[in-house]
Amino acid sequence: MKRINLLGIISILFFLSFFTPSNAQEPSQQINVDPLVDELLVLKNKMTEKNDFTNRYTIQLFYGSSREEAIKIRNKFHSKYDSIPTNIVYQSPNYKVWAGNYTNSLEAEKCFIELKEDFKSALLIRPKK
Repeated sequence: MKRINLLGIISILFFLSFFTPSNAQEPSQQINVDPLVDELLVLKNKMTEKNDFTNRYTIQLFYGSSREEAIKIRNKFHSKYDSIPTNIVYQSPNYKVWAGNYTNSLEAEKCFIELKEDFKSALLIRPKK
């Protein structure tokens, strides 16, 4: 009889432990975010709605593993076409030199034809971002 009562009491205590709320600690870290982040998120959402990220064209002037060669090509490009922005993109293990950021294919095609005379290996591409 005592064994049944003891087993019953242990069973009741065991089941009650599942239904009582636990006192888990709440995280108390506070993250400080620059207010400009919210503005950037709004701008990104607007650009995404307009499909501005995917409808871009650029001209690839160089593709290779030499960083020095990429810098040399970019400098050569800037000596003749200083109004067109360039950037060097690194995608392991290669460097790419991209020139221009065009929103329509006609504008990009016009510039590409002009650049093709000086940069024989140039390609007109739509980079994925």
